[in-house]
Amino acid sequence: MSAASGAPRVQAALEALVDPVIDVETSWEDLDVTGSVDIVDTDGWDVRGCRLTGLDLTGQVLDGVQLRDSVVHSCEMAGMVAEAAGANRVEFVGCRLTGAVFTTARLRRVRFIRCRLDQSAFRMAETEHLGFDECDLRGADFTGALLPDSVFDDCNLEGANFSQAKLRGARFHGSNVAGLLGGTSLAGIQIDPSQIGDMALNVFDAIGITITDSVDD
Repeated sequence: MSAASGAPRVQAALEALVDPVIDVETSWEDLDVTGSVDIVDTDGWDVRGCRLTGLDLTGQVLDGVQLRDSVVHSCEMAGMVAEAAGANRVEFVGCRLTGAVFTTARLRRVRFIRCRLDQSAFRMAETEHLGFDECDLRGADFTGALLPDSVFDDCNLEGANFSQAKLRGARFHGSNVAGLLGGTSLAGIQIDPSQIGDMALNVFDAIGITITDSVDD
């Protein structure tokens, strides 16, 4: 299991909420939420102890949303903007988050499982025990993010940008790390033997080492 070991504390029996409306200061607690979402205003939206299934939040601006002890399952969230959002003990399972923005978000014990997160942005995010399992993270931007002890298990990280990120203790086992950007920020991470070649090339590129054929005098 990934480092996000604090599983969401969701009750087995939840009250059903179908076709919800989100307005100013909307608060959901111990709800099983499904159906179509009518979004009027997300200011002050707070979600606790909930299961959200199949919601379409494509392109929605959810800045400052707060989630705790919740599971987000099979939701459409491509292009969603959640700057300065907060999440604690939350799992995203099978969600489409292509191009989603989590810039400056605070994510504690958050786990993404089999999610599509290509071209997503976690710039300057502050995280603790963040986990990605079998996720598509091609081209994701983690510039300047705090990612200590994060876990990227069996993910596709091709072309992801870790420039100026803090990664000490992070694990990348089983992931495609070809073409990572920000090789000088990779100090202190853990990889498996199969990744040595690609990771070495990332570091060489970052510090300006060029591999050429020998030249005879």
